[in-house]
Amino acid sequence: MEMSIANLFSLYQLPTGRRSYALGRVAKYANELGDEVLERDVRLALRHEADVRVTERGWAANSKAETSSAAAELRDLDGDIDRALTALRDTAEARLRAVPRRERRTKGEPIERFLARCFPNGVAPMTMLSYPEEHEAVRALVTNLRKNEAEMVALLGLTPFLDTLQSLLPKYDAAIKRSNESEETVTYKDVLAVRARAHEEMCLIVAKILARHPSAEARRKLLEPILEQHAALADAYARRRGASDVHVETGEDLPPGPTSEATSPPPPSPATAEAPSEG
Repeated sequence: MEMSIANLFSLYQLPTGRRSYALGRVAKYANELGDEVLERDVRLALRHEADVRVTERGWAANSKAETSSAAAELRDLDGDIDRALTALRDTAEARLRAVPRRERRTKGEPIERFLARCFPNGVAPMTMLSYPEEHEAVRALVTNLRKNEAEMVALLGLTPFLDTLQSLLPKYDAAIKRSNESEETVTYKDVLAVRARAHEEMCLIVAKILARHPSAEARRKLLEPILEQHAALADAYARRRGASDVHVETGEDLPPGPTSEATSPPPPSPATAEAPSEG
């Protein structure tokens, strides 16, 4: 099971400008506090932020000029794969919820173990992969379910979903190859992937701040830039407004655009990024 630092923090995935602006201020404060190791790590994360912006601009340019029938076919097949995958897992979960309480141990626990083995983090880790990576992940899942989980598949009535996925996979693979032959090289899944990696790096910076600085005052100063941007998004969501982005250097609000959209926030987790008070 892959461990994600981001799962330990209740932090929104910030738009790229907000995240870059916040990390820039963290680097400045780390320098003022004389923490060279933290400053180096934040500067490295900022270099990765530049890669995110390049990917976002490439996707935005592709979106404006997108007329490729191969790209449209690939998007449709990707959606079909995602829906079949989600339906498969949701059906297993529905079977688990339907188990009477008195039969939880004998009938419910085997389903729980099946879900933990095959979908430890749900379907999102697969559906958010790039097209080629998702194809390989789903192909491996289908093979595993047919070979090693045949009894549970039959018990839970999952065979129709497996059949659907198996019939889609060759078409998906062919569409990926046709799309790769075209000039379109940046997809929205690529954008989601680089944003997720950048969010993970930001959360790792938060973890390093908490580990390296026991002082509540130092923590508050170093975490403030990130928590301010988190609070700005929380306020926007509370007002049912879209999340705007900011200029990476000045922090000034930017007009909405395709490269400034925030993705959905992660679910709440037991740990938060708030610095604990002393005493």
